[in-house]
Amino acid sequence: MDLREQLGQVVSSAAPAQSERAQQFLDALDSGPWDDSTEAAARELIDAYLHDPYLTKGQ
Repeated sequence: MDLREQLGQVVSSAAPAQSERAQQFLDALDSGPWDDSTEAAARELIDAYLHDPYLTKGQ
């Protein structure tokens, strides 16, 4: 799964604040190239979402 797909998963399944931040990253990705720090922040958000101990993942 690429970064865009992972951010899309966060948008559709995460808590509201995480979802909103992931959407901001997707919007930024659509508007132009990213620098390394932006990509690192997006990956940190995805990691936080994936390792959220309170997350209930639907099947």
